[in-house]
Amino acid sequence: MMIGGGLVKRGVPAVFAAALLGLSAGCGEKQEPGKSIAEIQKEEGVPVRVMTVEPGPLRSVERAGGTIEGGSQAVLSGGVPGTLIGMYARVGRKVKKGALLAQIEPDYGSSFDAAKAAYESAEKSRERVAALAKEGGVSQEVVEQVEVAAKGAKLNLEKAKKSERIYAPFPGTIIEVMQTKNSKVGPGQALVKIANLNNVRVTLDINESLIDRFAVEQRAFVVAGDDTLYGTVEKVPIGADEAGHMFPIDVVFPNTTSALKPGMFVTVYVITVDLPDALSVPAEVVLHDEEGPYVYVVDGDAARKARLELGVHGDGRVRVAGGLQEGAKVVVQGASQLGDGTNVNVVQ
Repeated sequence: MMIGGGLVKRGVPAVFAAALLGLSAGCGEKQEPGKSIAEIQKEEGVPVRVMTVEPGPLRSVERAGGTIEGGSQAVLSGGVPGTLIGMYARVGRKVKKGALLAQIEPDYGSSFDAAKAAYESAEKSRERVAALAKEGGVSQEVVEQVEVAAKGAKLNLEKAKKSERIYAPFPGTIIEVMQTKNSKVGPGQALVKIANLNNVRVTLDINESLIDRFAVEQRAFVVAGDDTLYGTVEKVPIGADEAGHMFPIDVVFPNTTSALKPGMFVTVYVITVDLPDALSVPAEVVLHDEEGPYVYVVDGDAARKARLELGVHGDGRVRVAGGLQEGAKVVVQGASQLGDGTNVNVVQ
């Protein structure tokens, strides 16, 4: 079949045929070559989108998990082998400092009674000598010797007391009782765990790539049920632990409602950056070359390269410590086609 002076085989799409007709009809006419994209962009400008740099809040939050412990926490044990003849601690019970929690009967006889008798005797001697000294009946040297003896007797009594009788070292709550009455126990064997739960702490293991973001007194928070509880970073070590090469930081939370309980695993959010009024740009618009970081800013109809001094990162943005002024128009799309001085066309 002949169409417009050309042979078109059967089965050739009609669209292609129409294209051929157009070519045939245009034969003999002079065609003006189309402009390239580069030429159009040179005349009209490379299309770009921009943002205006304005001060605003910049925040960054790091998170890590850890286990709740009492703000003050201790595992108590005896100092002698023997039989546990008294266990007065009960889980959940609140106790005062100095409360008697457990008592051991030593296998080889008690040293407590002898130490107590020695202390009482030394105290009587001290009082007697002190009275004589006021009347000039004894020398100062004798007074000092008796004082030293009384102090030594008191220390021995305290040592014997702690080895056979276990007292609360601070006011707190009994959170675990490890032994029962009449159990055989040894020196250093754990008997009772006590914690002060008015404040609790969480230890977070932070790796070396992040540790420089943390500092003492940074704010932190945990979510417990419907409540968000705030605390502070209390300790940031200067060195990693030898076993895991991690940096254990301590975060402390007030716990007046007892919402945070010992043994709970929680996710802690630490606010490492919290600037209310910072100049910042999206991190992805910052470019880099051998001279350092930069962005393109629009100056009139041209793009200009602006070298940056960068600060902290937060929420996908980076603080601009130098190189940009408030109100600058920073290119956020189209920068890959730009050079210093390139003509641009800002589009919405």
